[in-house]
Amino acid sequence: MKIGAATRDETDQPKTDYGLAFQPAVRDLEKLLRHGQQQGEFRGFPTRVMAATIRSAIDGVAFQLEANSKLDLKAYANELLILFDLATRKSAK
Repeated sequence: MKIGAATRDETDQPKTDYGLAFQPAVRDLEKLLRHGQQQGEFRGFPTRVMAATIRSAIDGVAFQLEANSKLDLKAYANELLILFDLATRKSAK
């Protein structure tokens, strides 16, 4: 167990610093996604949802690798690329 997972805030809720690192990364992704939409490269979608989903997918690789040390990272990354290409694509290619 990680020490951070055992700490609690003033309302007795689990307290971690994950959100502190997560939010700036999501904001940066949101900016990139919004720019892509403005340039006509991406379809319309809520940039916050997409940015948080992309960030979670990136962060989730560590958990997958911990569960399976023989994880094919190249295949995993390629599948994520396909997934987010299809999710953000303006029109069928």
